[in-house]
Amino acid sequence: MANACGGMEVVQNNIIKKQSPKKIENLTIKFVSDYNAMVKIAMENIAKETIRENGLEPISDELKEELKTKGEEGDI
Repeated sequence: MANACGGMEVVQNNIIKKQSPKKIENLTIKFVSDYNAMVKIAMENIAKETIRENGLEPISDELKEELKTKGEEGDI
């Protein structure tokens, strides 16, 4: 996990002297949560950059709702 968290030193021995399954579970959950948040931000930035590069405009909320409604009614 250290490399995914910014390239900290990876060691082979136990860095936690007294291992607690609950503590390890909590740290793992925090890592996954932080990682997912970081990936979400990265994906949003990639989407924004793609829109800028291709000269596309984001779909407005009104158009999204109209498309959703038409899709539910079978019009598209």
